[in-house]
Amino acid sequence: MNIYLVITEDRHADTEVTPFANEAEATAFAEWVVTANARHPEEMEPEDYKLTDGMRKDGWLWYCCYSIEGDSVRLVRRELRGGEVE
Repeated sequence: MNIYLVITEDRHADTEVTPFANEAEATAFAEWVVTANARHPEEMEPEDYKLTDGMRKDGWLWYCCYSIEGDSVRLVRRELRGGEVE
């Protein structure tokens, strides 16, 4: 079974991991986090959302860097087996 983790890294707070069973809900939440925390979300550029090949290989599905200091949100898919994330 897949689990979807939204990982928020903000220099003003501890890293937060929010789990979801549904990819669409996880993506919507990740987008909301960016909108709620970016100073000017309307000025976000496509480059702010760019996934590299390495990110994709590591299971990243979505990414956004929403500040010049590197604050970011990412969505990763992991396998949930026997109650443990792998």
